[in-house]
Amino acid sequence: MIKVLLMLHGQALAQGSTEQASSIQELTESITGISNQIKQNAVDANLARELTAEVMRNAEKGNAQMIEMQESMMTINLQGYFKYH
Repeated sequence: MIKVLLMLHGQALAQGSTEQASSIQELTESITGISNQIKQNAVDANLARELTAEVMRNAEKGNAQMIEMQESMMTINLQGYFKYH
């Protein structure tokens, strides 16, 4: 009787260990997937930062060119004004 109980208890422990190992494997896979996604998010965020910086530089350049154009237009207008007055 004791041998049967020990055998059943041993089987239950073995089954529990197998289930825990399976759960640990699933958790490991999930953590690996999350880790990979975090790495990809970091890569994407860095690219977004670089693109944003490029857009900012282009906007500043465009703004400077617009100011230069406005100054040129004012000069042309003033030259025309003084030419006829």
